[in-house]
Amino acid sequence: SIYPMPKTKLFGRKFNFSTDNQFILSSFDIIIRLSLLITYIVFRTKYVSTYNCVYLTLYYIYVYLLIACYSLIILTRLIIIILSIRGTPMNQKPRRAIPLFIYIRLMLMFIEFGICIIGLVVLSNLQTNCRTDTRTLIIVTFVFSLLTLLRVLFSYLIFVDKSVLFTPEQKWKARIKLLFCCCSNPFSDQQNDAMKNILQILMTVFENSNLDIVPSDILCGLVLVQEEDVSKLRKVNSTGLVDLDLLTEISYYYDYALAPYGWYLIAYNYRLTWLFRTTIAMKHTYIGCCVTCCCPCITCPCVNAISPNDLCGHQHASLKYLLRERNVEIIYSNFINSLHRIPFFVAIDKTKKMLIISIRGTMTQHDVLTDIHAFPVYKEYNQFKGHIHRGMLELACFIHDDINRYFNNEFPLTKEKYNDYGLILTGYSLGSALIYKNEYPNLNIKCYGLAMPGSVFSSDLAQQTESFIYSVVVDLDLISRASYASIMILHNRIKEALINCQKSKASVLTKTLAKTILSKKTKNRIIPQEELPNNYEEQPTLNRTESKHISAIVQRKDERLYLPGRIIHFYSTRDAAVYSRYLSYKPRFAQREEFLDIIVHPRMILDHFPVAFRSAINYCVENYQSDC
Repeated sequence: SIYPMPKTKLFGRKFNFSTDNQFILSSFDIIIRLSLLITYIVFRTKYVSTYNCVYLTLYYIYVYLLIACYSLIILTRLIIIILSIRGTPMNQKPRRAIPLFIYIRLMLMFIEFGICIIGLVVLSNLQTNCRTDTRTLIIVTFVFSLLTLLRVLFSYLIFVDKSVLFTPEQKWKARIKLLFCCCSNPFSDQQNDAMKNILQILMTVFENSNLDIVPSDILCGLVLVQEEDVSKLRKVNSTGLVDLDLLTEISYYYDYALAPYGWYLIAYNYRLTWLFRTTIAMKHTYIGCCVTCCCPCITCPCVNAISPNDLCGHQHASLKYLLRERNVEIIYSNFINSLHRIPFFVAIDKTKKMLIISIRGTMTQHDVLTDIHAFPVYKEYNQFKGHIHRGMLELACFIHDDINRYFNNEFPLTKEKYNDYGLILTGYSLGSALIYKNEYPNLNIKCYGLAMPGSVFSSDLAQQTESFIYSVVVDLDLISRASYASIMILHNRIKEALINCQKSKASVLTKTLAKTILSKKTKNRIIPQEELPNNYEEQPTLNRTESKHISAIVQRKDERLYLPGRIIHFYSTRDAAVYSRYLSYKPRFAQREEFLDIIVHPRMILDHFPVAFRSAINYCVENYQSDC
């Protein structure tokens, strides 16, 4: 019979791990214990005649007890492994005896620690009468036993289900505070309303479930969903051919989009020489000033007036280094980072005659909270009306107000010397483009968003911005398909996959996962309708049975958020896997409805990285004539 998937119940309390993931820890424990067991047997047989210990009898008792204890631990762990690989993720009846053996394992752990204390007593009375390697082995065994005991007790303290003691809101609030333990407190008075919304979203997504799903169940479900997804060819309709000039322009502004990452990008691009390059970027002048930055009594001489919130000026210097090949003048940069605040810079590209506002993407825990704050809020900007991602709207308003404050409410393009300049916004927050388009309707404004989240504008507002906003997506990028609707759909697919699974979790997390990772070719390609093979058969679409809990975030269909503007999708033209290199791509204009589902694939995270964007854009520009 099929039972609900329970968390493991010990000492009358539930713990956030299931009985069928015990095989992982048990396997590691067996390897370690077996090594120690063999070591003690070797010491006992090889050096039996060479011992000259005062407490020789007590030492023999210690060794024999430890060997017996290790043997019982290994036997107990073997039984746990055998039981844990039985049944399925949803059928826990064949594993109902595992808690009993966990109790036995805990009892043996305390017995082992007591035996190790006997070893210390022996060692304290041996002084110099025993071999050095024997003394070392006893000490190492005691330290290992103590660390194991502390680790197990700490793990049980962490994984115990605290639902009885704390409400879901209190649990998520504590988790966020722990995440920000080394940063500013996100629950300040100014951010209280935003944090309440974020807590509500987190509880809606993760707490509303009629199953006791634990992290290993989520991983198992993702592997099962991926096994289903990678066997599919996906038919899509191209809405138009992407012009070469547009691709070239995207490639040109790609460097501006990544530049706000500063020295982090230098470290990513030049893994072996990044420290040397960063030192060169700073021109060695800031190295001696870093000490003064830590002293509140001394004004740091390396603070740049056009780059506030930049300790020692290293980010501004890195910014100039990354754009060293461009004829560009950086007129303002702000490297602040908090909730609804993200680094950005303003620059003048004298070659293209464009004012560029580039906004950094998600990198810190503050940025993650800004992304999560995805409540749809209705806004009207003259001809633009619709719902907007609230976190990004707050971010866009901050950038707009901060630029106005720095330039004394005199936008640079209103000056006479910049009359023939246009405005380019690139990077992350495309809400700023909406604000500037509303303020300067006759200004030549274009916006290129790379790897934008899949929930920014409502459908009507996204359609209104197609003339000046372009969202760029590479193949199966997870982030560009992420919205609360798609996450809840994936949540339901994971539960259905676990219910229908007829294999053990151990088999799924070993054989199936290894097969997927090590595979040189993985299907799940996206194919335009005109390129479909003649024998193509229509495959069923993903199950879009949405959870009723989506209504807590999106009450009406017109509040559903999508990718903004016109979507340029670079899709792979051949099967790709995790380790695939030299991929080929084709560009197309895509429909935003195609990004309502998360496709679980080995490359769904890799396609979000900068190297994937650079490879896709460069390939399409260089091979445009032959492929298009």
